[in-house]
Amino acid sequence: MIILVDAVANWGLSILQVKEVHQTYIHNLAVHALADGVVTDTERSHLHQVASLLGHDDRELDHILESAGVHQPGGSACGHGGVHRVLHLPSHRYHEGIGNVTPADVHCGRRQNILKRRKEQKQVTIDARFQYNLGQESNQTRGDPGSEL
Repeated sequence: MIILVDAVANWGLSILQVKEVHQTYIHNLAVHALADGVVTDTERSHLHQVASLLGHDDRELDHILESAGVHQPGGSACGHGGVHRVLHLPSHRYHEGIGNVTPADVHCGRRQNILKRRKEQKQVTIDARFQYNLGQESNQTRGDPGSEL
């Protein structure tokens, strides 16, 4: 603990800055816990332990979890304007590990629909590109002027 206090003093961080770093750390842990679409009781317990060790009470942790898209059992932000970003942290980012959707998309059950729509749009684009290339090929074989671009 003394090493951390010395580090904070050496870096010239204020108490507010240290608290923000702690909140960001807990937020990122919560986003990671939510990556599979659910925060288990064990994960929630670990988050409470980390928050407690960093000096945050349950109320502060609940705000941090809310900003990460983790809601209290029985509660949901789905359909009510999305996930609240109390700390304005990057919970809106797309995460490669969950298919380039947001944790909120996973939490609210939108992930599969988003991935399905992306796959359909990709196929439409591939088909259109294929047809375009076929047209370009036939122009070149006929010797149409301007087809050598």
